[in-house]
Amino acid sequence: MKHILFTLALASIAGIANAQHNGHSYTVEGLINDSTLNGQTLYISRYDDGMKVDSTQVTNGQFKFTGKADIPCFCRIDAGREYANFILEGGNIQVNVLTHNDPKGTPMNEEYTHISDKTSELVTELRKRHAAIEQQTEDKSEQLRLKKEYADTYWHPTYTRLYKDMFMKNPDNALGEFAIRELAMCALPEEMDTIFAASGPWLKSLSVYHRIEKQFQGMKATAVGQKFTDFSGKTIDGTASSLSDFVGKGQYTLVDFWASWCGPCRSESPHIAELYNTYKDKGLTVVGVAVWDKPENTKKAIKELNIDWPQIIDTGMTPMDLYGVKGIPFILLFGPDGTIIARDLRGEGMKNKVAEVLNNK
Repeated sequence: MKHILFTLALASIAGIANAQHNGHSYTVEGLINDSTLNGQTLYISRYDDGMKVDSTQVTNGQFKFTGKADIPCFCRIDAGREYANFILEGGNIQVNVLTHNDPKGTPMNEEYTHISDKTSELVTELRKRHAAIEQQTEDKSEQLRLKKEYADTYWHPTYTRLYKDMFMKNPDNALGEFAIRELAMCALPEEMDTIFAASGPWLKSLSVYHRIEKQFQGMKATAVGQKFTDFSGKTIDGTASSLSDFVGKGQYTLVDFWASWCGPCRSESPHIAELYNTYKDKGLTVVGVAVWDKPENTKKAIKELNIDWPQIIDTGMTPMDLYGVKGIPFILLFGPDGTIIARDLRGEGMKNKVAEVLNNK
């Protein structure tokens, strides 16, 4: 009997040791249709900090990485114009650089693919809804209103719920890292408070966690009803300039965070120009803040778009961090005393809000 138990114990120990070894060893393989990449080196890079953790060469349209992963992490392979996202963990992983988000072969990657498929279904549903709205009315402002209504009441809450459920099951691993990235794009600050509180020590050690936490701290500090937070930069002629040069000076102030390369930013410019020309002598100041842009490109766009209102450039990332900006254009309306009246204004909604406060002051 003792011999049997000893044998079983040895088998169990060997099984655990083997599982641990297999759990750390990985292969990542896939195919590439681009023949120009044959002989080229591909890299696995961590999403969190961009560090390259492995490399291999493309041979006859195929690639294969082999190595050991101490801790599973969210990674990416760039292959020319294509890429593959996946979780680097122990096991045999198959990736597809054409479809991008459907790795297979290991538990975390199967779950990642499952969630990605659910996301694709939601995106398809969103596109269908947008198409239906565009068929329903030709009025662009009404289209925008209906699309925003759909996003606010259904799409964003559904998307947030999907990734919140995923995160709460994985608060301290690579799936949680993926989930918190997605939540950062759509969750409300109060929803993210729950996510931050549930996050484990490994996740909190990642730079992406700190970036997202900082972003939402900025959003809360500059929510509607809060006073403006100042930052500095330069005018287009190189003179020092700050937001406080314009905000809190007794007038309503519309502030537009934008960039020369941003198509939606350019589309907003005529709406802002209309407001500027209508209300500049009636108590409204308009200021542009160029972000994620080179000064020479900003200056060129100012001429192309016939922008007449003041600009603050060379601000670095500071304004984006302070105001928790997720994307541009990002437009705020400040009251005469510098209190934030509205965030994330666009199009007709922006024009209506400005008209409301200026006509009722």
